[in-house]
Amino acid sequence: MKLKRILLTALLAIGFIGTTFAGLYDDWPDDSICSWLEVKPTHAGYLGEAKKRGLNCVGGKSVKDSAKTTTTTKSTSTTKSKASTANSDITIYEVVFPPAVLKELLDRVISKLDYDFSKHKLANNVKDLRCTFRIRRVIYDNVELGQIERWDMANGSINIQGSDVGFGEGSFWRMGGLSTDPSYLQDEVNIKLTEDGHFVGKMAYFTHGVSQGEVPREPLYPTLTKHKRSTPIFSKQGFISFISGDDDAIFDVAIESGADDIFLNDDGSIYVVTSPEYLIPVRDALIANNLTPDNSQIDSKGIGKAAELWIDIEDWAGGIIRANGCEYL
Repeated sequence: MKLKRILLTALLAIGFIGTTFAGLYDDWPDDSICSWLEVKPTHAGYLGEAKKRGLNCVGGKSVKDSAKTTTTTKSTSTTKSKASTANSDITIYEVVFPPAVLKELLDRVISKLDYDFSKHKLANNVKDLRCTFRIRRVIYDNVELGQIERWDMANGSINIQGSDVGFGEGSFWRMGGLSTDPSYLQDEVNIKLTEDGHFVGKMAYFTHGVSQGEVPREPLYPTLTKHKRSTPIFSKQGFISFISGDDDAIFDVAIESGADDIFLNDDGSIYVVTSPEYLIPVRDALIANNLTPDNSQIDSKGIGKAAELWIDIEDWAGGIIRANGCEYL
């Protein structure tokens, strides 16, 4: 989890970035730009758009035809607080918070993603995992168990290292507005994988679509739990291992006798993966062909073909993360 951007830039307005995202904010009203600049005073897109329009934002509102703030300092002045002008349109002030106030503000930001993982047994995968994912909305208005809508709210890839879960580069929300900022799927995610294949933690989550010109909506920060309706990433599978061996021969016999997949590792070891009911037939076929494995067992941490991880959001709607194509890297 990356909190530096949240802790240092969202609260202490001491920096300026002049990058402009062309077209993204063209239809936003001036007051919308100013209101979100008030919330995120160092956000590159809002700053760039305010500069482009020549807005004078005061208290989250666009104030027109008013004199811009200017400051002058004399060499003999002993004033400790100074105003520094980044450009002719926007004046940025150095702010110093008392320790007690700063702690309270930091706690408020951290609380959006704060989660106690100590109550879970977390995964400790030796190998990294990667899956593709899509998030869909579940509506509870007319169906008690919920109706899954047939369009993606977000999609991309999921990377799992040990127990840490992150969304891969290029993953994105499709809800418009603030969700188009890719940092929400990079920085505002605090999710881990349990040893039985569930996602737990918190993340920024967009519930409503926003069209150009509409007032942006802040994300919610729901808690992901081991939902009773979830199908976890891990499932029971047969697992046959060789420290070394003839991988071509093992592949031919294993696949012909019903194995699902074969993994050849860098150290020369070979893993054969089967469904639970095919573990013994595949093992016996290998032995009959003078390919004796070093170990065979039912593994509760096998990768499932597909996972459905349900999320409770609001009374009227929830969400579901569908993870497919999971594979060890």
